[in-house]
Amino acid sequence: MLKFISHSRRHSLRGFYAVFIVAVAVSLFMASWENRTGMLSLSKESASRTSTEENKMQRVVLLAGPHKTSSSSIQLNIFHWLNGNSTQEDIAGLSKSWAWPSPSKEFIEHDCEMNDHLDSKIFYPFIESIKAQHKKSRCINSHYSLTELIKLYHDKIYMKWKQGYNLVIASEAIDFIASERRSDGPEILNRLVDELPWHERDGNPLHGSDEDITAVVGYRTPRVDHLISLWHQCCMQDMSLYEYVTHRFETVVDPLRSLDSLKLAKVFLDKDIETVIIDMSGVAALGFDMSNIVACDVLNAECTERKTFPRAPAKKAEIANIKTHSQDNVNMTSVQLDQINDVIERYDCNFVTLMQHKKVKILYSKDLDAILSKCKEREGDIRTRDDMVRRIIDIARGVINVGGENNSEKDDDYYSDDETDSNSGDTNESTSEVEDGFKVNGENYYEEEEEA
Repeated sequence: MLKFISHSRRHSLRGFYAVFIVAVAVSLFMASWENRTGMLSLSKESASRTSTEENKMQRVVLLAGPHKTSSSSIQLNIFHWLNGNSTQEDIAGLSKSWAWPSPSKEFIEHDCEMNDHLDSKIFYPFIESIKAQHKKSRCINSHYSLTELIKLYHDKIYMKWKQGYNLVIASEAIDFIASERRSDGPEILNRLVDELPWHERDGNPLHGSDEDITAVVGYRTPRVDHLISLWHQCCMQDMSLYEYVTHRFETVVDPLRSLDSLKLAKVFLDKDIETVIIDMSGVAALGFDMSNIVACDVLNAECTERKTFPRAPAKKAEIANIKTHSQDNVNMTSVQLDQINDVIERYDCNFVTLMQHKKVKILYSKDLDAILSKCKEREGDIRTRDDMVRRIIDIARGVINVGGENNSEKDDDYYSDDETDSNSGDTNESTSEVEDGFKVNGENYYEEEEEA
């Protein structure tokens, strides 16, 4: 009997141990499964988060000028607002989401002069390099080959985009894409776009597409004022306006590239790039500032109805690159200037259908609307930029008289010394003048014409 009981106990213990071992095994399996499931869930969540971060909407804004459309002021102010190191400096609230992908650190490391004004112009050498122009006079070009310099800018653009920033690339040199001197304008634009992060050459492209690009083009009126400002930029100290029109126009190829805002917009639109045309007359009529318009309406900064920043101090944006002249060195009558203005407007009529493009947006249209609304009434005899140049030369020389008026009439009040120059409606007395060109070691970052 005792032997039977002992035998039964042994079997019971064995059964207990077996059940215990199975329970432990099941417990360990379940724990392992939960842990694995949790890791998979975490992995999926992490992947989802990474995917969301990578696919969030980022933009590249190209501030394309053209020359003498408040471009210097816009560049300087946007540079400051994107690089604000404090709440007081970052009055537009843009520095956390927008970047100015500048290689200024490398410029400084190579003892190339650098300051805020020069940094606001720093993309000029980049655009030159893209169009295969490598000026020996530039300090930075003595340290980098053309290919190396493009890569220097490319790497900064790639890095800031990868960090999640929207990007601003600003240079009036971009207006070279509308050049009629050279036939590769659209190709220059293609090469510029190819440097953006989703076109990474080394096989590691980032998210994004050409749909994320917005080009910004200024349209300045009266149209003859834009012409006069180009003369200011180029050669006011050396020749009169008359000489500029009659002599320089015949010796320089494509002298009015920078006047042709609508052709510049067309090059972007032909590549199906979203393009914003800002009518400067409409901006000035409302008392707004061009730099603020770009920040508020293009970069989507937080702004008041008056296009100012809620936390900004009570001061206006900086205005740069203002030029004035004496009427003595114009040597043309007000009638001639009015006729030249008419010729430029008639040339602009070639782009009336551009306003219907699905990717174009006109901001503050005023004079632009008025000019294009008259196109049906005007003779369509100025088909090309060269036609426009020839007609302007003839008017200056008195060969033709578009309006049928007496060209000998003089009017010294047409364009006086307290001119309003392209920004916010303020006269020169209330603006801070900045030396034109920002010369560094003999080089000029702001040039009106391409070298031969």
